[in-house]
Amino acid sequence: MQFDNWIDWYRPFAKARLDHITPLAESGKFPKLVVEVLKKAYENLDIILSDCGKPTLTHGDYWVPNLLVDKKTLKFVGCVDPFNLMWAESEYEIFAMILYPHLKLYNEYKKRVNVSKFVDLKARIYSLFSEVYWFELLGKGSFEFMTWVAKKIKKQFKKHNL
Repeated sequence: MQFDNWIDWYRPFAKARLDHITPLAESGKFPKLVVEVLKKAYENLDIILSDCGKPTLTHGDYWVPNLLVDKKTLKFVGCVDPFNLMWAESEYEIFAMILYPHLKLYNEYKKRVNVSKFVDLKARIYSLFSEVYWFELLGKGSFEFMTWVAKKIKKQFKKHNL
């Protein structure tokens, strides 16, 4: 499928995740806080994703086991194992970098790239929707981690008056 812009692709992706977890939360089988936060994110997608730039080719599985680093300096040298190559907004998959602060990839990225006003909020939202997606695919996930990310997003909402 082809879309005119990033939000036209991401909105239905996010909605499908919400449609899956909302009834689970209502029956006590999924954290209500996560659903509450993702609903608010979904309602504000037009604002949060308003400054998405030109699409870039993304890796689709950008996390530490797929990153190649120099073992002496821990400097990034490449990545392997693309899972879901696609054209996406340039800040789409950087959320995985936040989870490994010792590699300093996220802060280094933000130093080198002209990031958007909502980069930290988007990174967390993309992270949480991704976790929900994996939960949907696998039928299991870390509710503790999802709740932790949801709390981080709530702080970002306050920071941006959302």
